[in-house]
Amino acid sequence: MQDRFTGDFGDFVKYALLRKLIEGEDKRLGIAWYLRPDDEGRRRKGGSEIRYLAQPEKWAELDAPLFYGLRQIIIMWMQGQGTRAVNEIDKRSLLGKGTDFAYKLLDPSLSKREERKQWRVDWFNSVKHKLATCDIVFADPDKGLCDNDKVDPEHLPLGEALHLARKPDGQKRTAIFYHNDTRSKPDVEFKRWADQLSNALPFYTYAFYCPLFTKRTFFVVNPTEPMVNRLKEFERAWQSAGRRAGSQATFPSKLFGPR
Repeated sequence: MQDRFTGDFGDFVKYALLRKLIEGEDKRLGIAWYLRPDDEGRRRKGGSEIRYLAQPEKWAELDAPLFYGLRQIIIMWMQGQGTRAVNEIDKRSLLGKGTDFAYKLLDPSLSKREERKQWRVDWFNSVKHKLATCDIVFADPDKGLCDNDKVDPEHLPLGEALHLARKPDGQKRTAIFYHNDTRSKPDVEFKRWADQLSNALPFYTYAFYCPLFTKRTFFVVNPTEPMVNRLKEFERAWQSAGRRAGSQATFPSKLFGPR
């Protein structure tokens, strides 16, 4: 997650999904932003995905308050009257006033590997402490899930994901994880991670795939039955929006469970 992507199409997708999943739920939402410094030196397509904000006829009906809230952030930033930063989501209460946010910057600048490893442990402990009382947690890394031996600011190691899917007392809770897909076939990619999540916990996991602009998968671990129903409603709405936008992409929700 980087400040410079705030308000792009990826933000619209993931926050619309979260708002739909918690709709009518009397539960506390927590956001774990895997925030890292803006990388202006690399050309990243995601940072330019704001053209959708000029097409309210295609996208606003999916979630009008969110759409116009994100558009206002971008307009103010372009006019030099505001910032394009993740804390704007918090300040504008776009995910509800009762939401807890953990977004201490991930800084890998320490030179020694062991120092970086300990720093990451301390950073993640602070995230867990901040979100300890939350009933639903969303983790938002820049790239997505990874194996435990690959710990960097861009990824969410599987072990951290498993910790976030439980409260400090060990009780399970709903957790949603963002994953930016690799070049693997979508079915192969999200089956790999959903199987690992479901078998390790063991919880049921839904994988929601949204390939517009960028291939994204959202893993919804241990959803309640009403959440599953709302996820399916969300999928149908986005299928319709994708057709309006001229996309032939599909948005399959698949259920994975412990073996």
